[in-house]
Amino acid sequence: MTPDQARRLQGLINVQAEAEREYVRAKLRYSSTGRKDGWSKRLKDARAAVKSFIAELDGETMVAQAQQVRHSRDAGANEERQANAHLIAAAPELYAALAWYVENDDTNEEPENGFWLDGRDRAKAALAKARGQANG
Repeated sequence: MTPDQARRLQGLINVQAEAEREYVRAKLRYSSTGRKDGWSKRLKDARAAVKSFIAELDGETMVAQAQQVRHSRDAGANEERQANAHLIAAAPELYAALAWYVENDDTNEEPENGFWLDGRDRAKAALAKARGQANG
């Protein structure tokens, strides 16, 4: 809530409080005579003004919250785009390092080397995918 909105709300609340005090005084004063002096309508109007202003503030709050969500969603998309840009920028070096590993791997085909052989197979598959030779 802005300072101007806070002052406006405080003013409306003050008007409502004064209308309520006058309504109670008038009710006490005129309860036996049944005279209507307009304070009931003034109180209803003051209450309606406060409710209307609060609804207006709630609407502004909902808009602000929607904008916050949109900005945070945009920020997440920007973070993803930035991460993708970093990955793309590093791609040539990553490709070269992986190709060097595959070319210089001298792991023998023994069963106890399964972990390293699996790594080499994955590296070969990634290189093929980078060259557009992979099936997905």
